Amino acid sequence: MDYELYRIANAIRIFKGLTITKLASETMINRGNLNAWLNAGSPDRLSSDKIKKIFDYLETDLDPLRLRPGIHRFTIPKPTIYYVDLIIEVMANLFPEGGTVFPVRKKSYSETGWHEFEFDIESFFSGTQGIILVEIPKFRHDVRVILKMAEKKHLMPARSLPYPFPGRTWHLESNLRSRTNCGRDFPDQVFSRWVYDESLTVPEFDKFFFNPVLGGFDSSEYEGLLEWKNSMASDGEGAIIWTWERLISALKAQGKVPEEVARREGLEKA
Repeated sequence: MDYELYRIANAIRIFKGLTITKLASETMINRGNLNAWLNAGSPDRLSSDKIKKIFDYLETDLDPLRLRPGIHRFTIPKPTIYYVDLIIEVMANLFPEGGTVFPVRKKSYSETGWHEFEFDIESFFSGTQGIILVEIPKFRHDVRVILKMAEKKHLMPARSLPYPFPGRTWHLESNLRSRTNCGRDFPDQVFSRWVYDESLTVPEFDKFFFNPVLGGFDSSEYEGLLEWKNSMASDGEGAIIWTWERLISALKAQGKVPEEVARREGLEKA
């Protein structure tokens, strides 16, 4: 268990762009002890309370191991097999049920219209085409993962890299819609908010993402996509075990503020 946890924690740290020094400072854990645990899983370096503190900061529950509600942004530093294998391992552990991956591109990169584009993985890994992968997991209506490359031109490896998600459980939108042109163009302003706006909630994200005008869906396709979205979220949701941490994360993901919740629960005069 410790072996799995330290690898997952270190991977999430890397993909969230956190240095070990930053994580140590934010969690008030000795940097040397943190480094030893993240890189080797040294069991004598960190107590279970400190390990939980690390995962709390990474917005991840331990039992079961899963991302907390909200928009999670992961950045792959370089197009190497090491980082691709690492993100595949993370997604397999955090979302064992899998999900669907939607390639999305900024409208400004579109040359022939902005409803669809033919997606290829090399364009994503190059880091220059304004492409992100929106990952929508099964049974998690409250979580969206945005995967992108570091924003610089990358030297591509000589051999092809695999898709950066577990192929057995995660599938490209093309498999869902039976088309080869599986990418979607979205306006720059919307795209930038998805990538950078830390206050963005899942309902706000879905409002734009599943918009038939912005996404270029025809009416029948849009209805089918909504049906798919509802089925992805509904099955298995009864298995959720609520904790205070998970409840607070869910409320934050919906854009709720403490004053609103307190007023609704009649706690204003408590």
